[in-house]
Amino acid sequence: MQVSTNLSRGPAGLLERGSKDSRGVQCFQAHSSVQNRNNHRQRQCRQASNIIRCQSQKQVKAAAVEEKVDTSMSEVVKWGKEKRLQTQVVDVADDTISIRSLDWDRDRFDIEFGLQEGTTYNSFLIFGDKTCLVDASHEKFRELYMKTLKDQLAERGRTLDYVVVSHTEPDHSGLIPDIIDAFPDVKIAGSKVALMYLKGLTNRDFTQHPVKGGDKIDLGQGHELEFVMAPNLHWPDTMFSFDSSTGVLYTCDAFGLHYCDSEPFDTDLKAIEPHFRFYYDCLMKPNARSVLSALKRTKDMDYSTIAVGHGPLLRYNLSELVGRYQSWSEAVGKATASVAVLYSSDYGYSDRLSQTLARGITKAGAATEMVDVLSVDPQELVEIVGRSTGIALMAPPTDSDTAQKTLNTLMSSVNKKQKVLIAESYGGRDEPVDTLINNFVGVGVEPVFEPIRVKEVPDEKAYQVCLRCCNHSWVLIYSAMMTITACAQHKEHIAAHRISSMCCAVALIFVCASAWHTHCHHKRCNACD
Repeated sequence: MQVSTNLSRGPAGLLERGSKDSRGVQCFQAHSSVQNRNNHRQRQCRQASNIIRCQSQKQVKAAAVEEKVDTSMSEVVKWGKEKRLQTQVVDVADDTISIRSLDWDRDRFDIEFGLQEGTTYNSFLIFGDKTCLVDASHEKFRELYMKTLKDQLAERGRTLDYVVVSHTEPDHSGLIPDIIDAFPDVKIAGSKVALMYLKGLTNRDFTQHPVKGGDKIDLGQGHELEFVMAPNLHWPDTMFSFDSSTGVLYTCDAFGLHYCDSEPFDTDLKAIEPHFRFYYDCLMKPNARSVLSALKRTKDMDYSTIAVGHGPLLRYNLSELVGRYQSWSEAVGKATASVAVLYSSDYGYSDRLSQTLARGITKAGAATEMVDVLSVDPQELVEIVGRSTGIALMAPPTDSDTAQKTLNTLMSSVNKKQKVLIAESYGGRDEPVDTLINNFVGVGVEPVFEPIRVKEVPDEKAYQVCLRCCNHSWVLIYSAMMTITACAQHKEHIAAHRISSMCCAVALIFVCASAWHTHCHHKRCNACD
């Protein structure tokens, strides 16, 4: 990798980033514009409280200056010739540091998630009698991160005893194989589901330390990690970790935001709050019920810092930002209808496409519940289906016994008043969507329209075509990957326009209390011309 020591972070640097690829900015701004309109009246009512908050922010910044947190920055390296990468070491609490991987120029996350200010991947080292690493980093940081990790351990004459895997998404676990190779005696702690996934991801033997909610690991010198299961925030294997001696709650994706800056904490609320909301809407809002469950499980924990996996750590605005998660999620919970979105974790594009579907559904004012068919408890699935207005199912792998058992439970739980949407996962071993539809029809459940068929690898263009087809706040199901989604009465209309396989037709769905009503809206994309 080419080494550079020039790091532009001022307005000129931001302008340069925007000029290279404005699509992520446009995506973010479009979201912000809609959100601003929706909240116009609410903002007027909050003017007085905003004045108070501005005064509070002055106190926050003063406290941050007074605290003088020690940080150190690595050299900047280039990835892909133009993307700047850097690591930062930050003192977080007693015997606790963070290694933040700063991805200054990342402009897209999970293809459809446009970024405006880059992102970070945060991991943490706790030094008790034992040394514990909480989460790792993205594999693009391999050289930088591993050097920083080894240097920090060497400075203290330490080796690595534990790695806590909050969840196995590659941006946090991509370097776990390198850590296992460097520290072969390390114990990997995680939920049972996480360790199962990690075994396949690393393709290595390692010492497993499975944990469940309420379990603890004593690191010595007062540092004892207590674990809280937080599934679907936003992966099924997610868990939190809490060190009561320092008051640090490690939450990985939850409460995070995609915002890259050399300031490691939330000292500037005004700067970060639109990114905090955008992140919540994209990743956490579809899992609002899980957010509320996690908040309930941590309400008695006396934490003073939330060590997030992305963006600045939360310390100075804890009650404000945690309160927003609470209120936003409670608002989603008041929706008159809920859709269960079933997907298969770590299989094809099931994760990403299910998140896209869920985002669209929540934009229509309905609640969603994300369900991993490869790990869900059968009784829990029965309860979720029972309170759902509709079902969105990503085709699971046909060779999975677990998936087949889940499908059997699903078919015995649905009722004739529900509607279903089926979509392919493009995993190479999908259960045929026609078979799935026939199974639902056989138990009296009708599909809301034809299945989404994924015929090519999903790419940025496909997501952007779908996003351009959005119609105000009713966007719902992106006819995701190069296929046509439309209700029956509009088939002839679409055929008349000779829509190719590259065209995008968007089904706009609004949900009433007892049924789904479908309306189609078709816009031609450039590929149609």
